[in-house]
Amino acid sequence: MMTAKLPAPAYLWRIALGALFLLLAAAIIAGGFAEGQKIFALYTPAAEGRPPVYDVRNAGQKIALYRCFYTAWATLILLIPALVFFWFRRRSEKAFLWWQVFWTVSYAAFLVHFFWATMIFFEGDWQAMQNTTRVKAFWPDIIVTVWWGIDVLLSWLIKKENRLIGVQRVAVHLAVFTLFALGALMKGEVLFSKILGVSLVAAVLFALVQYARGRKVILLD
Repeated sequence: MMTAKLPAPAYLWRIALGALFLLLAAAIIAGGFAEGQKIFALYTPAAEGRPPVYDVRNAGQKIALYRCFYTAWATLILLIPALVFFWFRRRSEKAFLWWQVFWTVSYAAFLVHFFWATMIFFEGDWQAMQNTTRVKAFWPDIIVTVWWGIDVLLSWLIKKENRLIGVQRVAVHLAVFTLFALGALMKGEVLFSKILGVSLVAAVLFALVQYARGRKVILLD
């Protein structure tokens, strides 16, 4: 059973943290120009018996909404290497380290997105989050947020992946993959969101095919 015997090399952290900071900076800066943009809807999605409702009341909330979308995109981009190398973590120490680092930094990006959505756009109003059609699966989202964080901690605190940790790890990765793939492909309002969703699905399918063929690792040979 493959575990990391050595800490992640400095160059890997430079790549991952550099990508994290660049993507988040781009998301925050791009969101700041939301006032003159017409990219995302300023009203809630229609649902059965519930017509759309304009829920963006001012320029500040519009900026917050755009930053929610952009930070979600940043998270998805960082997730791709994590979900690709995840399947090879037991076959290669390099793959384990790449998975562990990108699983961690993608969660950090997700926490920024989560904060912007819950505390800035919804202003900490948990009741509103549960009742709006903008949030399709409130409690599953909360569960995945906590579960993902727990697994990140487990990856650093418990080096040997036993059966119980392994089973829950596969489950949380499938949950995160489903959350982002469906969100990008089905709820994405713009073409770029759908492109990211297709890229995520294609990358994971490619990794699974290579895993089934018995490859030790991909891209790191």
